Amino acid sequence: MDDTRLTLAAVAAHGWRIVLLRPRDKRPAGTSWQITSDVGVIAAHLSREGNVGLVCGPESGVAILDFDDADAAREMKAALGDLTATVETGRGREHAYVAWQEGLPAKIRWKGRVVGEVQRGGNRLQHCVCPPSTHPVTLKPYRWLTDPRLAPQALPEEWRRALAASEPAGAEGPTSAADLPVPSFIAPGDARGTERNAPDAWDGPAADALLERARRQPGARGRAGGSVKFQCAACRDEGHDRSRDNARVFPTGRWGCAVNREHRRAIAVQLGVTAARLPATEADALSQPYTAEDERADRALVLPYTEEEEAADRAARIPLSPDDPEWAKYGPKRKKRT
Repeated sequence: MDDTRLTLAAVAAHGWRIVLLRPRDKRPAGTSWQITSDVGVIAAHLSREGNVGLVCGPESGVAILDFDDADAAREMKAALGDLTATVETGRGREHAYVAWQEGLPAKIRWKGRVVGEVQRGGNRLQHCVCPPSTHPVTLKPYRWLTDPRLAPQALPEEWRRALAASEPAGAEGPTSAADLPVPSFIAPGDARGTERNAPDAWDGPAADALLERARRQPGARGRAGGSVKFQCAACRDEGHDRSRDNARVFPTGRWGCAVNREHRRAIAVQLGVTAARLPATEADALSQPYTAEDERADRALVLPYTEEEEAADRAARIPLSPDDPEWAKYGPKRKKRT
């Protein structure tokens, strides 16, 4: 059975929650997470070459150990006992699916180093790209190494103790964007880190100060027009934004996340812009839907994709070779003779 059929069968067997992702991308399709357990919807999305992610947590009953360091993974298996790899990623790394349980840490630490992450959901939406998705950089597929229709393995006790013992005190932090302090200058009904329509409400740092703080964040680099992109802490905790460019501060002082609008609160914390929680009535207003007016305001701030940015993105990709099975589809196209 191929990986597509295995994924659909596993969704049907376990009731997994799947988030629909963009083609050859780890970001959700559309402006918000589209989560479904409908096999027909997932099959249709895959037929359009979309990627998919498994939403981790108690609802799906799965947590995923995502190893970034293959050598450390081998050392841990030798020391703690075997842990079966469930998926091979498009980069050739391992994901080990285990039965979800309370108290799993956010990071996999070994000998004092972070060597991976644990996608365990809970109060925060977390997904992990799963087969038959295509990796956005290598353009290689994610593959099942074991039958996903079977129940996920229980995390061995030795592994559980080692992960718990390696977690530094206070490392866990808030488990949801809703648990983070809300900047006091965010106006009721405006959840995107802006003083729009409420200039009197602004009592936070000036735009120049925010841009300077953004430049001190991981992966920070300036973009055309004066904005600064950097790694979103919330995306990092969810196991993505490896390119460290999902967060952005605009010259106006606005900020946001390219993947999840709810991450604006985590970015506010990154930038040191925190204050007492808003009254409940105003906090409720922050959860209002994303309106057409909001979208128009955001589109007005979108800067053009410059030739320099495109060149930098192309340089970060691993080029295809004629031997790659994807060459015929994504390689250079010959012009037809007329």
